[in-house]
Order: sequence, then structure tokens, then C-alpha cells
Amino acid sequence: SNPIMRTNKVSSGNPMMDAGSAAPASSDDPYGAREMAQTATRMYFAGELDRAGFEKFLLRFGVVPGPESEVRRLIEKHERAGDGSFVEFTRALTREVAQAEVAAA
Repeated sequence: SNPIMRTNKVSSGNPMMDAGSAAPASSDDPYGAREMAQTATRMYFAGELDRAGFEKFLLRFGVVPGPESEVRRLIEKHERAGDGSFVEFTRALTREVAQAEVAAA
């Protein structure tokens, strides 16, 4: 007579589970490249990761920022003046990770 069932499934009435806002699980991204990129960027901005460590991370994803790269420009801007926004940096990095994945395919 108890209507509550113990399961590991998300309730369809759960407001936290909005299908439109949740990022879909991608089989193409088993390690969460976007999440890892955001974490590394956050650590770089916070000073927990130096430039060399951040660039080493980029290489792991096949991103080699060339002289005309937006990510390179943002790194240099951040190194010079501690300038730049996390959102701007993450968007640029996400685009370059996607380009590297397409080039590798």
C-alpha cells in the first residue's frame, strides 16, 4: 500500500531532472573531456595549475594552440595580466578540443 518504491531510477516528476538542461551522456566522450577541460581551466585560473601543466593537459586532448589560436591568446593574456573570464576560456578550449577530435577522426 506504500506508493514509494525503492529504485535507482530518476522520478519523472523530479524537477532536478529536466531532460532539456541535463547534458546527455555521450559514448564519444567516455572520460568527460568537457568536464576535465573545465576543471583544468578552473585550476589554472585559481593558480593551482601552472602554464606548463595546463599546456600539458591540452596536449593530452590533442590541442596544440598555434600562434593564431584563441586559446593561446587567452593563455598569454592571463599570464601577462591575470586577465580573462573562465567562461570565455572554457568556450575557446571546448571549440579547440572539438576541432582536435575531428582532426583525429
